[in-house]
Order: sequence, then C-alpha cells, then structure tokens
Amino acid sequence: MRHVQRPRGWRTHKPGEMYLHLGRREDAQSHFKLAIATESIPALREFHKAYMLAMLYPSDRTRLLDAKTHLEQALQLQPQLVSARRLLEQLNRILGSG
Repeated sequence: MRHVQRPRGWRTHKPGEMYLHLGRREDAQSHFKLAIATESIPALREFHKAYMLAMLYPSDRTRLLDAKTHLEQALQLQPQLVSARRLLEQLNRILGSG
C-alpha cells in the first residue's frame, strides 16, 4: 500500500508526522486529535480527520474509506480546499477507485 503524501503548507501536521517517524503512534494520534479539536473551520476539521486516518492507518482500507468520506464532506463545505482535493485524489488512487 502506498503512503499518502504530505499536503503542502500544512504545518499543523508536522509534529504528528515526526512522532510517526519515530514510532510513537500514540503521541502522533494525540497530536492529530488536538489539531482536530482546536480547528474552528468545519471544512478544515474534516480535512484534519481525514489526514489523521490516512497517516495512522495507511494500509487499512476501512479507515481510508472513512478518510475519503471526511474529505468529501470537507469539499462540500469548502469546494476550493485544494489540499482536501489532492488528498482525495491520492486516496482514490490508493483505493483503486479514482
């Protein structure tokens, strides 16, 4: 299973990615959840949920499908959200449905 590429300009996720790189999944998940909890813009909150799922569970088809749903919701709320569209395209390629 291919891994999801990091979206450009999303500094919010760098600590979570660092924790994953260090093998500290629980710390990574805590950081991603904090990013979700503190995001006030609904479309970005949905994007953060999707990104967390894609990063924490890159080989879990069910979680990736959940991430896809969050991205579709983000794009319904904010159609011009380029990072959500790019991540959705990546997930579609990974899942074989795009």
